[in-house]
This record gives sequence, C-alpha cells and structure tokens, in this order.
Amino acid sequence: MKKLKLSDWTSIAEIIGMVAVIISLIFVGFEIRQNTAQVEAASMKSSYNFIDLVYKLGGDPASNEIIIRALNDFDDLTIGEKALFDSYITTIGMEFDVAHDLYQRGFLDEELYLTYEELWARVMMSPGSKEMFEITRQGAPPEIQRMTDMVIVKYAHLDPLSEYYKFEPGYK
Repeated sequence: MKKLKLSDWTSIAEIIGMVAVIISLIFVGFEIRQNTAQVEAASMKSSYNFIDLVYKLGGDPASNEIIIRALNDFDDLTIGEKALFDSYITTIGMEFDVAHDLYQRGFLDEELYLTYEELWARVMMSPGSKEMFEITRQGAPPEIQRMTDMVIVKYAHLDPLSEYYKFEPGYK
C-alpha cells in the first residue's frame, strides 16, 4: 500500500468538504421549501379569517342584527351597540391589514387579495361604517387611514356591504 502525501490528504478533504456542502445545500433547499409551504398555508388561513369575520358578523343573531343596523346607520345605535360595531370594524380592519401585509410580502395571491380589498371597501362604504370611521379616524394608524381612503375611492362604483343585507322588501 502506497503512503499518502499531505497533498493527497488535502485533496481528499476538499472532496469530502464539497460533498458535505452539496448535501447541506440540498437539505437547506428542502427546509426552505417546507417553510415556504407552511408560511403560505398560514397566510391562507389568516386571510380567510377576514372573509369569515365579515360574513359571520357578530357571531350570534343579536349581534348580527346590531351590526347590520350599524352598517346602515351608526347614529341610530345605543352606546353599547356602537362599541360592538366599533369592535367588529376594528377586528376586520386588523384582519385586512394582515392580508395586505401578506400580499405585499408575496404570500398572498393578487386575485385573492383584491377580493379582500374589495370586501373591505364594501364594508367601509356602508353609511354606518363611514360615519363611525369619521368619528374614530384620529385613532386609526395612518396606514389604515390611507388604505381605507384608497379602497373607498377605488371601489366607489360598487354597492356597499349594507346593500347586501337588505333581504326584506322595505328593509329599514
């Protein structure tokens, strides 16, 4: 058996090092792919929360009735009903903000995001939402104020969400 020189050992170590680097890169690639899939799944779930919140309203018939009335006329509510409606708008506003952030980061499909944007606009174009937003505007973060103003202008040609809930003839 031939005795290996130091240069031979160096070459063997370089080859082993290259193989280790390639294996590490493949492993990192699989991890990134798996992590991206998990982030996308979490993003979808989070963004679906927005639609779920909008259409489930308050979650129970009494709260639903208050929110539907509030979408039409904020001033017609008691102080407790106004607080409930404010909570509803704030919650869906935060969910829309999450969807907007996910979209900007590339984790939410544009078509899906535009659906959420339109829905947020329809909520905020409802007369009661407009009234409440003008009262509470100062407390909203500037980014939410800008986004809300932008979507209201962009979707002004559509009916507000309050029109969706007018199921009964002569609804008041």
